[in-house]
Amino acid sequence: MFGQGSGAVVGYNFSIDNIYTGALSFATAAYSAHNAGNGMNLFEGNNFLGIWADNAWGASAYTTYFRNMLIGWQSGKSDATIPIIMRANNRAFNMIGNVLGQPGYHTQYQTYANSTSGGVGGPQEDRSIYTLGWSYTGPSCSGGSMTTCDPRTFSTLMRWGTGML
Repeated sequence: MFGQGSGAVVGYNFSIDNIYTGALSFATAAYSAHNAGNGMNLFEGNNFLGIWADNAWGASAYTTYFRNMLIGWQSGKSDATIPIIMRANNRAFNMIGNVLGQPGYHTQYQTYANSTSGGVGGPQEDRSIYTLGWSYTGPSCSGGSMTTCDPRTFSTLMRWGTGML
């Protein structure tokens, strides 16, 4: 995780055993756009558990994921096992030629907000390849003091040549 960053290239990295010490069943991505203003970054050729764009401190935009392998799974982990998380207000991302998911584990292609108050496929978030537009708290639209759901996260995402393992 880096703070605010624009115009960076994160290329050809390998990351395993991403352990979050706060909860034993929680897997974590190799990168998370955790601050406002992350944009115009390129992730190319990485082999990571996942790449996430949350909205804890603000949203990100205009980032490209190109030819990455993001399996979203780690032995012994059952929470947050998602290759691509883009929470509410993260918009205009590009997904090109990526390989996503773990065969036999990920049983749902996507879960996404289709309004500010609801969405599709929410309860299966940890078994999904993509989770798009939900509030900060995950597959709900009641983010408390955070955000509500954002259907534009889903509608502004460009996917091309990206498939599941």
